[in-house]
Amino acid sequence: MLRRTVSLALAALAGAVIVLAAIWLFSRAGAGWFQAETRTDSTTIVEQIRMIAKLQAVEYHGTTTVKLQKEDWKGKNSAIYLLEGTVVATVDLQKMTFEVSNAGPQRTVRIALPPVVVEDVMVNRFEIIMSCASFLTAPELSDQDRNQLHREALIGLKAAANQYGVRERALRQAQDYLATFLAALGYKVAFA
Repeated sequence: MLRRTVSLALAALAGAVIVLAAIWLFSRAGAGWFQAETRTDSTTIVEQIRMIAKLQAVEYHGTTTVKLQKEDWKGKNSAIYLLEGTVVATVDLQKMTFEVSNAGPQRTVRIALPPVVVEDVMVNRFEIIMSCASFLTAPELSDQDRNQLHREALIGLKAAANQYGVRERALRQAQDYLATFLAALGYKVAFA
């Protein structure tokens, strides 16, 4: 029984030594005939990038309010304009420029992305809340007042989106997307 246990232990030790020696040999020799290296030429990279060159977008959903105070001979009126909308920042990858370099051990792609475009606000809904201190008439807003409130609310929502970092997020998302895609093809990415 003791002899059998010792034999099994020696066999396990010998097997472990053989496996470690094989791992060491393959790692030193670059895995020899087991190692497969794939090379992608620059024409294929250009075609692949053009195939994935889609619009990268980041959306900001928010609300903003603008207050208007009016006073005339009838009394004081105030209006609160509430606007809910979406601001979209985009990077059009079809407009990027890039250069593929296969020189040296590290293959690289240098990419210059176009500027991030922050589009006009898409209004989801708006509401005007009026209050009146006058006893004579109900509060009214002129078309000019409504347009002014609407313009100010749109500017406020776009400013909130920029403060949120919608431009930076869209740029970072496009860079991450391209870096991940090209890394899978064995390329390092450098952004200009």
